[in-house]
Amino acid sequence: QESATNMPGYERFEVGAGYVNARAAVAAAKNFDMNHKTTVNNLRGNEFNANTLVEISEKTFNQTLWATPVDSTETLGLQNSYEFEVHAEALWVQGSADTLANTTKLVLTAPDGTEYFGNLTLPVLGTSMRVGAPAMEGTWSIRVAGLTSLAGVNPDPLG
Repeated sequence: QESATNMPGYERFEVGAGYVNARAAVAAAKNFDMNHKTTVNNLRGNEFNANTLVEISEKTFNQTLWATPVDSTETLGLQNSYEFEVHAEALWVQGSADTLANTTKLVLTAPDGTEYFGNLTLPVLGTSMRVGAPAMEGTWSIRVAGLTSLAGVNPDPLG
C-alpha cells in the first residue's frame, strides 16, 4: 500500500491503494528513495469517514415486450418498448426479464440517448436478461433487442 500510485479521478475509498508501482515497491524494499510515499493515497494518519443512505425503489412494472424486426412492432399492435420516469435523486437504473427460447437482450436508453446493452440470452445457457446504468433524471425507455452483433460483425446477412 505504501508504494502504490494514485489513480487519477478516483478517491481512495473507490479504488484502494491504487496502481501497482513496481519501481516504488523495489525502492521501498531496498530503503532507497523513500519519497515514493508522497504520491500515495493510503498514507498513515489519513482518515476517511463516509456515510450513505440508499433506498431501494419498490417501483416495478410487469409488461410484455416483444422482440420483432425493426419498425414492424407497432404495425402488428405489439409493444417493443416501455417508457418510465427517473427522478433526480436516483443512483442506478436497472431492468430484468426472462425469455423463453429467444436470443435477445434488454436495452436501456437514457434521456440523453445513450444506450446501455444488457447480457445476451442463449436459451441453452439461461433465459434471464439484465441491464443496468447510472441514473439520470428524465424519461428512460427499455426495449427488447435481438442479436445485434457477433464479435462486432452484423449477423443479419441482409444488412
